Amino acid sequence: SRKLPRRPKVQGARQLNGRAGHALDRPENRISHKNFGGIDMYYVYHGFVHRVIDGDSCELLLDLGFSLTIKETARVWGIDTAEIRGYKDEPQLKQLGKLASQFFKDKVEAQGNAVTVKTHLSKGKYGRLLAEIFWGEEEESLGDLLVAAKLAVPYYGQGKGDIRQAHMANLAFHLAQGNIHGED
Repeated sequence: SRKLPRRPKVQGARQLNGRAGHALDRPENRISHKNFGGIDMYYVYHGFVHRVIDGDSCELLLDLGFSLTIKETARVWGIDTAEIRGYKDEPQLKQLGKLASQFFKDKVEAQGNAVTVKTHLSKGKYGRLLAEIFWGEEEESLGDLLVAAKLAVPYYGQGKGDIRQAHMANLAFHLAQGNIHGED
């Protein structure tokens, strides 16, 4: 019986081709960041929004073909919305999160729950599918619509502290518009 060599453990970096620090370990070179020799890597499914969880996540029923359907929890790719459970130091951000969630629910109610879902090859840090969600022949995704409505900020994995100021700018906009009033 021949023993296979053990792979060395690497702290803080994925190991590829047996070498730590391989070029494919850098974020700009990973398939999950849509860069595989200049080819966008994703899959497109027809599906249904089963349940809106918050402004940037939902449960989807995806049609895989051959009479196969799966239910997946998905995060809207490329955006971050304020949390609906709120923040201790800024309670009004909770209301911004609720506005984003209501926007998503209203979109489902107005357009129906049938969607086209473009998934990206990797899953998010919490194991959720990363997906762009489109209704009908629309060219703008749900993420694009949320950013345009100042209910979300662009997000591609940077630290939450880095995007906090953008959330605060969106909050100031909605306070000035009268969409958010006082404390929650």
